[in-house]
Amino acid sequence: MKIVIFGASGSVGKFLIDEAVAQGNQVVAVSRQAGNVSEQANVSVQIADYTDQMSLQKVIAGSDAVIISLGDFGVVDPVRQIAVAMRAVNVDRVEIVTGYGADVASRQSLTAAELTEFMGVRQDYLEGTTNKEKQVAILKKSGLTYTNVQPSWLTFDPATKAYRYGEFTPKSVHDELSRADLAAFMITNLMKDQFRNQSVYISGPLVYR
Repeated sequence: MKIVIFGASGSVGKFLIDEAVAQGNQVVAVSRQAGNVSEQANVSVQIADYTDQMSLQKVIAGSDAVIISLGDFGVVDPVRQIAVAMRAVNVDRVEIVTGYGADVASRQSLTAAELTEFMGVRQDYLEGTTNKEKQVAILKKSGLTYTNVQPSWLTFDPATKAYRYGEFTPKSVHDELSRADLAAFMITNLMKDQFRNQSVYISGPLVYR
């Protein structure tokens, strides 16, 4: 596959690039500024202006899928512009990493205790969480085939290959998940074309407190 990764220079982006290449894909790594990402075998680097539709369309055209990993702040309009550009160049498959509970509808699968815990954290990080909710809403209304990936607390620990995803129990917003495991799930999910038009929770191995 040819995968365009927006947010390639961010804290998750490097792991996404490495995992995509390791699984035999070609990557277009997109950054806002030159020099933030280095070219390597099977990785080309592009600079995108999120206010310029032609710039975005040029980057996306000819790809098989797009991954959006832009973070929490100053990201709502860029996600909207990426979705418009994807429609314009007939690229349909998109995967976005937001956060635990970012899709309001997905909270229905949480237990009362899990929801109460999450809502407390949401209040502490209200602006960032609200921006994640808006990103999900944009993609759900876009007509694109999306997967919204909702990780718990992210770490820089090594990959465990024992991450849990989907309708697992118990869940906690405080569960730790390595960025390497998150990337492994996201690239594998794209290649298998699973969780189409769904939001999916993902956490690391279960640790009893």
